[in-house]
Order: sequence, then structure tokens, then C-alpha cells
Amino acid sequence: MTTNRALFFNGRPPEAALLCVLSSNETFGTPDFELDPASLSILPIARAILSATSDEAYEHAVHRMIIGWDAAGLGSAQTAADAGRLIGDWCPDPSEHYDEAFYDRCFDHAYAFDDGYVWWWHAGDWHRVRDALSSVSNETRLTTHRQPEVSTAANTHTGLAARAVQAAYAHRAADPDGFHNRHDNWNQWARRARVARTIAAALQVTTDAVLVTDDPHRTYHTRTGPVPGDLITVTDPSTQQKWRFIPDDNTPGIGWQLLGHCLRCAAHIPVGRIATLADLGDHLDRSSTHDHKGHHQC
Repeated sequence: MTTNRALFFNGRPPEAALLCVLSSNETFGTPDFELDPASLSILPIARAILSATSDEAYEHAVHRMIIGWDAAGLGSAQTAADAGRLIGDWCPDPSEHYDEAFYDRCFDHAYAFDDGYVWWWHAGDWHRVRDALSSVSNETRLTTHRQPEVSTAANTHTGLAARAVQAAYAHRAADPDGFHNRHDNWNQWARRARVARTIAAALQVTTDAVLVTDDPHRTYHTRTGPVPGDLITVTDPSTQQKWRFIPDDNTPGIGWQLLGHCLRCAAHIPVGRIATLADLGDHLDRSSTHDHKGHHQC
């Protein structure tokens, strides 16, 4: 097993102060998670560091990551007190002599907040993280206010641990109570996971592009009383457009109703029956030449 490491400092030489050492383990030569800016920006827990605009925000984000990184199974995060005994409070300085071979061998990346920006040490010099992200990847953008747009192709190269954490964040954001209490109703959680896998296969998207939550407008009667229906949200990995579906009662488990807006009141109502990607394509193709938005009793 080898390890990727990144150092996080507040300030650059000569005023640099070590905050933590982040490690991402490799097993059989396959990294769980890379520590370059483009990869780190996928995770909200790390993106908060890269998008910090003040010393306080940067240090707060680093301390949060120290707690969450190990808990998420991405590797280990050592505080300055722990790491200092091993490497000292050292930060690379291109204007001074330093052991470049030692640094490149032991530490893959370094980050620092200085002069109002987050900086990344790479190829013997400091670079602003925002500039580095713009040049490294056109698909992964660092933003402060929203999730980065990550293509399906990019996801296939991201480690399991990183994708798992990203999926957990998506579920927490979409349905905080439902995700937190999922173990109290595990049968429903497992059933909805099966629903997600089924519709993902039908629409040829990855399962982590599908979220199944309580339908706030539709309930179903059961022997134990009314229960909320399933609201299925599919996010296009390429465009981030969201498509919403509900189960088709005539074909439970294998067919769904696409939701659209009522022409009169803008309520979400069923506008088309979908069982395959071709059904959705046919609906969209017909809608481009005819007005197929639905009507209902407003």
C-alpha cells in the first residue's frame, strides 16, 4: 500500500503555519481519492476549503475536514500537533533552497491560504486554486454556491469512497430527515434503492443520478394507513437538468409517469408514461412540435 499526502497551511513562507496533513490511501495501485484541486472540488467537505475567502473560513473548513475525512473512509487527517512531530512546520518556498526530491517523494500536494486566495503547490511553485482548476479541467468547476458539474465519464474514474460520500451528501441535501432516519424504516429505504436501480437502468444513467424521496403531494392507502408515495428525481449528469417521475400504478415497478407543469396552474402533473429511454425521447420529440403539457382539474 502507498499513500498520497497533501499538506494544508495557513499562510506561505515565511509566515506559514501547518494545519493538517491529509492522506488518501492507495490499494493495489488504485487511489481511493486523488488530492489535486479538481478531484478535491468534487466533495463539499473539501470544496469549502478550496473556495474559502478568509483566514477564518479556511481554518474552519480545514478543521471540519479533519473530522470528516477519516469518518468518510477516504484516508486519514492528522492535525498539526500530530503531524508536526513527523515533518515539522515546513512549507515549500520557491525563493529558498529546499529538498525538492524529498518533498516530491513524501508529499504530493500542498495548499495554503494567503493574500485572500487559496494556493496549490505544484511543479515547484504556488498557483491559485481557481486558476489551476480552470486549466486542469473544463468539466469540474469550483463554485461556492452549488455542486460542481461532474460528467459521467469523470465519475467512472473517481474512487468508490469519493463517490459514496458524494452520494451521501446528495441524499442529505434532498431529504435530510429521510436519510437520517432511514434505519427506522429500512424496508422502505431498500425498496426505494431498488426503484432507483430500475429506473436508472431504464433511462441509461448511473444509479447515483437518481433520488427517491417522499412525494409531498401524493399518498397511498395501505393496511396500516396512508403512506407517502415515491417522488423520483433523475439528474442529467451532463446538463444537471432534473426530471421527476412517479410510479405508474398500472405497471408498478417497471413503468413511471413523467411529471410536467399544468398549463393553467403550473402544478406538477403526469404528462407521459415512461418505461424506456425511447418513451422519454418520443415524448420530448412530440412535445417539440405539439403542445403536450398536461391539463387537470385545477
